[in-house]
Amino acid sequence: MNLKEGAEKIYNSKSRSFLIYCGFFILGVGIFSLLENDVSLIISLKKILFIFFLIVIFLLTLFFKNNAGRFGAICLLLFCLGSWRALSVLPSGNLSEITSLIGRQFTVEGAVVEVDKSGRYFFKADNYHGRILVAYNLYPIYHYGDRWRLNCQFSAPEPYNDFRYDKYLLNKGVYAICKLPDVALLSGFGGNKIKAGVFSLKELVGEKIKLLWPEPEAGLMAGLLYGEKSALPAELLNNFNRTGLTHIIAVSGYNTSVIVVAVLAGLIFVGFWRRQAIWLSAIILFIFVIFTGATASVTRAALLAVVGLTAQLFGRPNRSFNALVLAATIMVAFKPLVIFYDAGFQLSFLAVVGVMYLGPSLAEIFKVSEDNILCATMGAIILTLPLLAYQFGKVSLVAPLSNLLILWVIPFLMLSGFVATVFGLIFLPLGQIFAFIAHLGLKYVILIVNWLGGLWFASREISLSIYLMILAYILIILFLSFPRKRESSGGQSSGSPFSRG
Repeated sequence: MNLKEGAEKIYNSKSRSFLIYCGFFILGVGIFSLLENDVSLIISLKKILFIFFLIVIFLLTLFFKNNAGRFGAICLLLFCLGSWRALSVLPSGNLSEITSLIGRQFTVEGAVVEVDKSGRYFFKADNYHGRILVAYNLYPIYHYGDRWRLNCQFSAPEPYNDFRYDKYLLNKGVYAICKLPDVALLSGFGGNKIKAGVFSLKELVGEKIKLLWPEPEAGLMAGLLYGEKSALPAELLNNFNRTGLTHIIAVSGYNTSVIVVAVLAGLIFVGFWRRQAIWLSAIILFIFVIFTGATASVTRAALLAVVGLTAQLFGRPNRSFNALVLAATIMVAFKPLVIFYDAGFQLSFLAVVGVMYLGPSLAEIFKVSEDNILCATMGAIILTLPLLAYQFGKVSLVAPLSNLLILWVIPFLMLSGFVATVFGLIFLPLGQIFAFIAHLGLKYVILIVNWLGGLWFASREISLSIYLMILAYILIILFLSFPRKRESSGGQSSGSPFSRG
């Protein structure tokens, strides 16, 4: 096949064309998101992009009836749009931006738009664009929607060693930092009432969980149900990290993918048909999103998990891969800096790919069902392992064993914990009956986590350079492609997105 035939095969295929279009948009976002916050450079690039955009529109009109010309013009157009989207989130030096106050002592009024954790709040000032990260005392405790009058010396976020903390915060919409300000609580409410109602429900559920279980079991149940792990003892939390089990008590695409697979397998195990189990898993996922306050990270995780469920429901891996790429493109369009400055997004995407494609490949090797929860989990673990080693320099050596021993019980713990909490809200003694059943499982999880986490070799520092990480993913892609090519040569249809378009 020559180059011309190869190009025709791409732009004449709707599936391949779609992937290329998404790729050019993400490429534009990725390249321009690496730029530093240089206001004059950003303004100049916006002008150049606008002129280039007009030229591309002219070319698209000129070559609209030519397949190759139209395909190329659309690619350039999407690259321009991606580039513009990346530049749009970088500070532009406008007086309406909160960056105009950096280096000054100033008083602003606004509302708390997010509570990060005790003593850390995201604050949105009235009449200014951009959030402020407020580092305050642990007490008094403020809540979402509280209105403040804030007096502070504003400073700009800065990189921390090799970590681009400034870009990480910019991805969250934070343009300035305010440390230990003078805060005056104002009257009124500055948030969304529906969101505030969800947070109130979450607090009520948290209080009821504390009545149903002792600590640390109560903290573990809160982590399982809605990702709240602040009540867990430091030693137990560290052991969750060492055993590679933080995905069951945290909110990300990584844990959501694994948990959804666990719930799906558990529902099938207790007798639900596959289609019924998938729909029930989607409902449980929706409830999980509501319970956690529908934050950006939770919504992102849910969107990726829904793509995985869709793959399970319709059994069309190639279409599902397109849907996964579309989901990633939508997320990048809303949050352009996630590509390089949000490890959670990267891990989420890789985990879902691992569950959807590497998991079934492992199941094929070990001659077990494609629904096998251990294979799906190992798919997520393997595909995220190189990135974890590159980003954090530490991996869990006991993760496969810990997941094997614990994941099977998670669906039953979540179900019994949810039922106990709901009944506990209605009539506490009734909730305590189900809480006792869940208590045994919680004890088991804590026992296994502390045992494996206490082993000297449980977690080791293994750091990969970016080149070794890329090499690792090339090898994984080759592994995913090879079995499916072999199946295709035997006349069977291939399920790998890397071997077919």
